[in-house]
Amino acid sequence: NYQMNIDKSTGLDDRITSLSTSIDGHLGYAAVKEVLYDTKENPNRISIDFVPNQTRNANRIELFCNARESELVPSSSSASGKTVFVCSEYVRQVTFGLSQEFGVARQVV
Repeated sequence: NYQMNIDKSTGLDDRITSLSTSIDGHLGYAAVKEVLYDTKENPNRISIDFVPNQTRNANRIELFCNARESELVPSSSSASGKTVFVCSEYVRQVTFGLSQEFGVARQVV
């Protein structure tokens, strides 16, 4: 059951809730033990720890977020006739864990 929360004070996505519910929802079972994300310490890094022995061969995932861009499209240039805010970022995933089969990439399944 995916749940996305927006922090009313900052207007930012609550990534801890969004990521944990998205991963659990896509896998179909409770696999996420903890999502560590501290925007003050390092806003570019998210750590996701999995419940031991719940995933095939991933113990932890690190997400690195960078190359952020944003643009305000004026109402005169948008199809809707309204001012539109557009943002993007690049996210790279590194999976940690021991592969149980030779030649099989680590993955969360």
